[in-house]
Amino acid sequence: MIDWITATVPYVHYEPVQGGAVMGVDEYGEVTWKRDKFVECEGSYSAHAVVQTHYPSDHAYSLCKRSGVYRWLRVSGNPSKFLQGHNLFGSENLPALAPLFFRAVCGAAGLRVDEVTFERWQAGDFRLDRVDVAYMLDVGDRFGVRDTLAALAHQATVVNRGRGHIQSGTVSWGKRSSRRAVIKFYDKEAEILAGKRHQLPENIPHRADLLAYAVGKVRAEVELHSVLLEAAGLRDGSAWHADTASLRWSQVMESLNITGQVPLTPQRMKDLPSHLRGTYALWESGRDVRAHLARPTYYRHRKQLLAVGIDIAQPFRDDYAPKVVSLQKVIQPTPAAPPRWAYGTDLLAA
Repeated sequence: MIDWITATVPYVHYEPVQGGAVMGVDEYGEVTWKRDKFVECEGSYSAHAVVQTHYPSDHAYSLCKRSGVYRWLRVSGNPSKFLQGHNLFGSENLPALAPLFFRAVCGAAGLRVDEVTFERWQAGDFRLDRVDVAYMLDVGDRFGVRDTLAALAHQATVVNRGRGHIQSGTVSWGKRSSRRAVIKFYDKEAEILAGKRHQLPENIPHRADLLAYAVGKVRAEVELHSVLLEAAGLRDGSAWHADTASLRWSQVMESLNITGQVPLTPQRMKDLPSHLRGTYALWESGRDVRAHLARPTYYRHRKQLLAVGIDIAQPFRDDYAPKVVSLQKVIQPTPAAPPRWAYGTDLLAA
């Protein structure tokens, strides 16, 4: 599915679209620089995207200001969330999805899109600066998610990048890279339960079904930025086809090197730093860890243990049996399909 789009789109308008401005002022009160702010638009179920007038160059800026005719918009946001209220699954067909997203954002900003402009977008007349592609990997249950992430953190490498970076339970490669694809794996269920920014709206249809679908799923995301898109000949919307996103995701996933069979088991005390072993022992014994630790210590230890796939906020399960799995069979370009009930609804319209 397409999880993020940042694009420049042709759109003729006669007043600049901006949500105010930020500026720098020197000690004499003179403005030394000024930047227009995006207009934030609300989509379905309070999801947000942003839009503003775009100037490809200083010359274009001067020309637009003199003529009073503005020709481009810059649109950025998560099309899946904006159109349907969640991004657990959605369309991977960027040529069909992007024009719908652009029109919806313009509508939310009070901008009318005529048929000629919309047809230009449908023909791929737009420039892409960022595209994120994401799928869900079904690893069985919450314990499978925890152990898969831990194994990825310690056993998976990418050529010329080594092992992944671990932060707050997310395993990633190339986090700040613009020249290479950024790869991220994390627990999707934990994300949508974590805070307001990612929670499912209370009034979204099929909310209970969506929450159930997230259980046992590892999110696998690929970020493609402008330099990489340019090198691949994918800056122009017209270069994309219905299956381009899934093919690029698969190619990036194939760059992961995962060696051999990886034991997945919660019995990892010997591998933990000494200051975490007591906390792990409390959790494994079935006690309420929060009741035995000071609040700052609890959250610090939970964050550190999440990095190795152990969540002390979840109860330890006595009947959890150690197992050995081949991660090559889990991390492969065959993502989990959307639930059967979602087909035939507007959730998979594009």
